[in-house]
Amino acid sequence: MEGINKLSQPAKNLWSDLGKSWDKLTEKLWPTPAEVHAQTATAKPIAGELSQEAQKTMLGNMQQQSMRKMAEVVHKILGEDATNLLFRTVGDDLASQGGQLSQETLIMNPAITSAISVVTMIYTAYTMTKLIIQINKKCDNEEFELAAKREMKTCHKVGSYRESKFLGLSSVEYRSGSS
Repeated sequence: MEGINKLSQPAKNLWSDLGKSWDKLTEKLWPTPAEVHAQTATAKPIAGELSQEAQKTMLGNMQQQSMRKMAEVVHKILGEDATNLLFRTVGDDLASQGGQLSQETLIMNPAITSAISVVTMIYTAYTMTKLIIQINKKCDNEEFELAAKREMKTCHKVGSYRESKFLGLSSVEYRSGSS
């Protein structure tokens, strides 16, 4: 372990230096919250102040334009069936009928967004389970030494080994050692 710590120390120092450099760079590029508050409090509006309602309306319009562009691309590339699978109107009507996109407000199909949420939760659970297994799987000092020797190319594999997988994780059992 001491050898691995000594070998990894330069990388740790480099990473730390990069972090410090990044902090200094971000201080120069992005203002602090106090600076932002001071600038917005003293700034004079160019085209007059927008009410929060107007800002929400602008954001909604931009979001709808983006949704409409996505629907147009899906419609051109994948056709009407794919468009109707992915998009609906606010009234839950089909997004495309007779080869034309509806002029009503488009939304993502709620069934698709629910399916995406379920897939995301399953993947998150899988990733967390894999992480817990990796954390709990401990290596002996001999295995750390062997890994260090392999990285430094001071040993090579001799004989055979058996590999098994569980949840995407490899487990290797050596029948002969390395020299």
